[in-house]
Amino acid sequence: MPVYENRYKTWDGTPGTVMSRLLVFPRYSYMQLKGQRFVYMMLGLGWLPFLLFLVYIYLRVNVKIVESLQISIQHFPPVDAKYFFRFLLVQLPFLLFFTLIVGPQLISRDIRHRALPMILSKPVNRWEYLLGKYMVLFILLSIFSWFQGVILFISQTAVAPKASPWREFFFSENLWILPKILLFSFVAITSLNLMVMMFSGVTNNPRFATAAVIMFIIGGIIIGGIASEIFHSARWMVLSIASSVVSVGYWMFGIKNETGIPPGLGWAALLVFWGVCLLILSFRVKGFQLYRE
Repeated sequence: MPVYENRYKTWDGTPGTVMSRLLVFPRYSYMQLKGQRFVYMMLGLGWLPFLLFLVYIYLRVNVKIVESLQISIQHFPPVDAKYFFRFLLVQLPFLLFFTLIVGPQLISRDIRHRALPMILSKPVNRWEYLLGKYMVLFILLSIFSWFQGVILFISQTAVAPKASPWREFFFSENLWILPKILLFSFVAITSLNLMVMMFSGVTNNPRFATAAVIMFIIGGIIIGGIASEIFHSARWMVLSIASSVVSVGYWMFGIKNETGIPPGLGWAALLVFWGVCLLILSFRVKGFQLYRE
């Protein structure tokens, strides 16, 4: 029976800063996307909803243009918390797409090519390794979530007339929309990120990880829907991570919850899910970590 020996030794060089080590992972992951036209096309399409929402802000403050089209400005809903929440919901499919394109190979490729022992022999512990992999998707998905949302918020604040409700209630109500955009984006990104990293870490085949993520999302919605029908309670939709993320978003933005999941139950489900993902990833990566004297 053949015996494979790992002769990796702990790296003895001078380590760089923590941030410089972590940013290595996103840099090389993005290099692998170069030349993929479909990815470039989706990168462009990811900005299309942003442009449409930006045009809507422009039309809201230019009443004469709207009236020239023989449309009453009263038919245009106001730019408020609900407006920004809708924008973030529209961006969720793009977040899922890039998660499925980039995420499944984050850890599975290192396992498949037996690169984990070599990486962990450098001055990188398992938590730095996981954080570096987390940053790969965090940076990419941030571009299509909170980054665009913040630009929309700044644009609305810049063009809103002084006598408008946006300026009148800015410090009491509208200013708090900004941290809500950031927090909801973090919740959505973290949920997708940890989910795909977990499935990527338990297999050495990115295709299996991709299929597992899709089945987990769709399966959660189906099982949650069946359980809700059986027990006559929408609370069982908490079995769907996607529904839990959306329910937390409704609570953040102060909008009537259409999922039927109480915000406390949604938060509890997400925190438990994140904890399970981190636990599995920790034990999985620890198995490849060399003993350090």
